[in-house]
Amino acid sequence: EGEKLAPSPHGVYRPDPHRTDPETGITTRSRVGLPAKLVPPPPSKIPRLPNLTDKEREVESKFADAYLKDPDKMVDDYLDRLEKKEIGDAPNIFNTDDAKLLSPDYNAYDKSDNEAKDARSTFNVCVHQTANAVAKRAFLKYLDGLPENKKTVLVTSGGVAAGKGFAIANAPGTSELAARIGAVWDSAGEQNATENPWILEECKKRGIKATFVYVHADPINTWENPERGVVERAGKKGRMVSARLYADSYAIGAKNFKTFADL
Repeated sequence: EGEKLAPSPHGVYRPDPHRTDPETGITTRSRVGLPAKLVPPPPSKIPRLPNLTDKEREVESKFADAYLKDPDKMVDDYLDRLEKKEIGDAPNIFNTDDAKLLSPDYNAYDKSDNEAKDARSTFNVCVHQTANAVAKRAFLKYLDGLPENKKTVLVTSGGVAAGKGFAIANAPGTSELAARIGAVWDSAGEQNATENPWILEECKKRGIKATFVYVHADPINTWENPERGVVERAGKKGRMVSARLYADSYAIGAKNFKTFADL
């Protein structure tokens, strides 16, 4: 309260989350994250969010500028930390939320537990753009190195906190998929399944078979479920998602996935 909103030196990202690609009928961008097919650089900018406070703008810019200064260095750091299991669920599972841990402002590991949670809650959205760039660039680099016997990709879609990773890890018949498959793209629910056409296109370029999975959840239950809902997750991990992004992920994301599956 009382903090002024900070201007962005790069303009701000004001996408229409309902705008569709006339060829596919799938929306091309969401309120956060990169436009579906964009993996900068190029272009040499990261879309900047509107309505950030001075501190949030500082954190957003610091992370974005560090990435754009040497994107390959940050990508290699992300891949190295995945390989060492310092972050993420496995070396071949890629998601935007794990890449956020490269931001020292978001990942305040040297603070108290409450301070660390507070940092993740405050900066979750403003580091999302750059984290998405890191995860997408790292994913493509990993695909380039897949051996012939591992040219398979699993893509999970679903609303925010739908339990995508949990479902794949615990459902009968899929619990060991990550170990057998080449790579997994564990999509951010906030991006409304907009990335699926991009992933399919990149896999086809490399002769990789892609399997797309949608994890269904009841959005009303998932928001407030005391055992695994968004509010519960925010209290446990510190990562909170706004109600608007949450609603988009179920309303627009489900429609996008159905349209993509019918192509």
